[in-house]
Order: sequence, then C-alpha cells, then structure tokens
Amino acid sequence: MCMNTYLFRVDASEEIGMGHLIRSLSLASEIKKQSFDIQNVFLTSEKYAFEIIQEAGYDVILNKQRLDEEEFLKENMFRGGLLFIDKLYDYSPGFIADIKEKISVVMFHNLCEGTYYADAFILPSAHSPDEVLNDARWNQNKVNFYHGFDYVILNEKIRTSRNLVHSASGHTKIVITTGGSDPRGVLFTLFDWLIKINANSVEFTFLVGDLFMHKQKLEALMLNLPASFKVVPYNVEEFFDASIVISTFGVTSYEMLYLGIPLISVAHAETNAKAANLLYKRTQAFIDHGLIDQADQEKFNNDLLQLIASEEQRTMLAAKSLTLLDGKGIQRGAQILMEQFFK
Repeated sequence: MCMNTYLFRVDASEEIGMGHLIRSLSLASEIKKQSFDIQNVFLTSEKYAFEIIQEAGYDVILNKQRLDEEEFLKENMFRGGLLFIDKLYDYSPGFIADIKEKISVVMFHNLCEGTYYADAFILPSAHSPDEVLNDARWNQNKVNFYHGFDYVILNEKIRTSRNLVHSASGHTKIVITTGGSDPRGVLFTLFDWLIKINANSVEFTFLVGDLFMHKQKLEALMLNLPASFKVVPYNVEEFFDASIVISTFGVTSYEMLYLGIPLISVAHAETNAKAANLLYKRTQAFIDHGLIDQADQEKFNNDLLQLIASEEQRTMLAAKSLTLLDGKGIQRGAQILMEQFFK
C-alpha cells in the first residue's frame, strides 16, 4: 500500500470543529480526481471524525490505544508515501526531521517548531505576521513554504456558488455565524446586542452547527424569539441571499470575502483578534470589531446600522473582497501534495 498512498492526519470534535477534516477530505477528493491509481488513508484520534471519514468512503485508522501523537504517527507512517498533517499539535523538530527521512511530510496551517523541518508547509491564510513569513528557517531548512490567499481551501459548495449570491428582495437579511462549536457562546452576546437594534425590514438569521456546545441554553432562547429573528441549522445556502454576514473570525471570513458578501468580524479569542486586525489592515475589505470581550456594543450596532443603510458602502466592501481569492486553493494544495509525493 505504501508506494501509492497518501496519509492524512486530521481530527474533528466539539472543541476544534470540522474545518480541518473538511479541508483534508476536499484535498483527498481532488487528488483522487487527478490520479486514479492512488489511495487515501486517514489517521485520527476522534471517533466523531472516524465515522465521518468512513461515510465519505475512505480507509481510516483510529488511535484506539490513545498513543502519544508522535508515537501514533511513527506506528503508521510505513503505510504511505506522503504524510499530510492538518492537526494543531506542537510537533518537535527532532520528530519531524526524523520521519521525513522515511516519508515525505507536508504540514498544513499548524505553525509549531516542528513545522520548520517539514518538506513543505502550507499556510492557508493572509493574516500571518511578517516575522513568520520572513523567518530565516524556511530557507535554512529548505522547506517549500506556501502562504496567502492562493492557498485558502474553500468549502466546495461555497467555491462553486459565487454566481448564486444575491441580496434578498424586500428586506435586509443578516446572517450570524459563530463557528461550529462556539465554545465561548459568542452567539448569545451577539443576540443580546442585535435585539436592541431598531431597523425596519431587517431579518436576523443565526446559524448553529452540529457541534454547538450550548444547546440547552439555545433551546431556552428560542422559546421567545422576536419575529425578525431565526435560528436554523448551519447551511451554506443561507449565505447566498445575505446582505451582510456577522462572523467570528476564521474560515468563514475568507469564504465571505470570496463570495463578496459584506462582512463584520468579531473574534472569540485574542489570537483570532490579532489575525483579524492584520487581515483588515492588509485588505480594508471588511469591518473589524476585534475581540468580542473588548468590543463596544454601541459602536458595533451603529456600524451595522450604517452598513444596512448604505448600499454604496456594501458595494465598496464587496468590490474589494472579490479581488482577493480565486477559489483555486484546493487545486494548488493538491498539486503541492502530488509534487512532494513524486519528488
């Protein structure tokens, strides 16, 4: 199985959400399209991810013995010719340097000390600080380093639906999404803020992921929703007729920039807030309100009301954002993996 097999190390759970797994499944599918005689095998420590991968039709190995992360990879690396790692873990430099003598190693998104010793690293974002982008270790260790908008991997339904985006007729639809699990309960903070807004013909739609961690509190909230408020299961199609999206900073932010939908960003953690601020400074393509705990509710609501009222501002934000991503990150990512596999 080794010579024609790609190994994907990835997890999904309430704590980390679905983003890593969705990206890896998309890459596996794209590689399969380009090379029919290869196999994709997934390695995971989460039963939830194990079941989803099986349903997708791929072979998957579950870390049933709960081995240490590096031991788990050492035990299974003989199964493939390339190891793709999309997991947030502090891999040691010695470990990565050692295993890449036996298998090509491509790391994705997770910036740790071990990353600087991989064969290749893909940083699918445009919000990394300059000290990361210009780190001398990329060249010193001969790491093939790819970063920026060109390597953002979009949800396939988002990627193929840019031409479906249109504003809802007769009213302003505002979609709110706070991530798959929303561990900080940002949804409830935004609900408390938005319920104070007095605007005619405005509909607020809150999207809730399968892994949402506060379902009991949400059920109580839904008992007395105003007529203009809806809470629905997460569905990307809800974005397609949105006038404005309010989102915690992350993958969804990039998806909205790709679709050209005016975006207001808040962050649930300090690291996300810093990243959002960097991206805002580099693009000026959305409205950034920083860390939710430090955001000014009055300013947030005033900015939203202004955006609702100003078609010119919405058009300007959309025009800026539509120039940033071309939607071909999945093809570029698959090409990098194939080049590393056959090097």
